[in-house]
Amino acid sequence: MYTMESFLYREVNRASRERDVSKVETLGPYAWVLRKIVEVGQLLRKKSKWEDSQLILFRGLGIFREQLEDIIKAKEQQSFIILEGFQSSSLKKSVAEVFALQQRNKVNGRVPCVYLIEFFDSLFYFDMNSKVFSAFYTSEREILLMDGLQYQVINVKDLTAVEGYGYYYIHLRCSGNNNKLGVSE
Repeated sequence: MYTMESFLYREVNRASRERDVSKVETLGPYAWVLRKIVEVGQLLRKKSKWEDSQLILFRGLGIFREQLEDIIKAKEQQSFIILEGFQSSSLKKSVAEVFALQQRNKVNGRVPCVYLIEFFDSLFYFDMNSKVFSAFYTSEREILLMDGLQYQVINVKDLTAVEGYGYYYIHLRCSGNNNKLGVSE
């Protein structure tokens, strides 16, 4: 049902990012089921090892310069951003760095970024590391994030000129439970 190679997953995320309501009738049920998997999956499992504690995730990607400017502006204004589309993330920073640095070699106008994402509420993500879900990418330690979550921008660092990095480092905090804020940069 969920895999990066699935045209459904890509199309749902594209429609979500672009707010393409013409896809609601055809892709809406798929998006609803995927969202329910994230919501209910955590509730049905035994108590999660991350429940009631902070979880740090990483996401590597390329974003357009305008998006980066919006993120920097949100940090300066102490406001929030919304990440549209289901977000694939990892428990491993090295996995995110690989995905981000792949953008450096593409001529697509995108800036390589690594998001560090803090979570305090396990209802907004789904651990894809079970044998059922991660048969293809076990080394990625993937966590699927719910579509449309709101994030506080904690910090943005330009590491593009730093040897061994070459990307923007963006620290986000999921605002699903703001009463537990506690990590400083």
